[in-house]
Amino acid sequence: MVENMPIIQEPSALVHFDGALFDGDPEFLAEIVNLFLATCPELLSNVETAVARQDADAVCRAAHTLKGAVANFGAEAAVEQAKKLEMIGKSGDVSQAAEVWGSLRGLVEALQPELEAALEKATEKQVST
Repeated sequence: MVENMPIIQEPSALVHFDGALFDGDPEFLAEIVNLFLATCPELLSNVETAVARQDADAVCRAAHTLKGAVANFGAEAAVEQAKKLEMIGKSGDVSQAAEVWGSLRGLVEALQPELEAALEKATEKQVST
């Protein structure tokens, strides 16, 4: 039996789980991933609505919230795009927000299957222990 089998075999360019963060704890990983997957549609909707309304304050808040959520998984590209969108909101000039939002949405949508796969492996690991 392998004691410290990694939950994710190969990190992708979009997401890299910090092993120290989950400390080999598949239950904690499952909890965090389930929470993210449950709230992700609302998080994305909040950003999309704020961008569509050209509401700089709402763009800043929604992007900041999404940034924190994806940061839990070390998804650096998504974190950087969310930070960029947050700064756009802070600046008050949201003329570039739609373009950045499109990129961020794509990164988060690509992250979701990675998280679902991690959740499946964490669940398998829980069952086998």
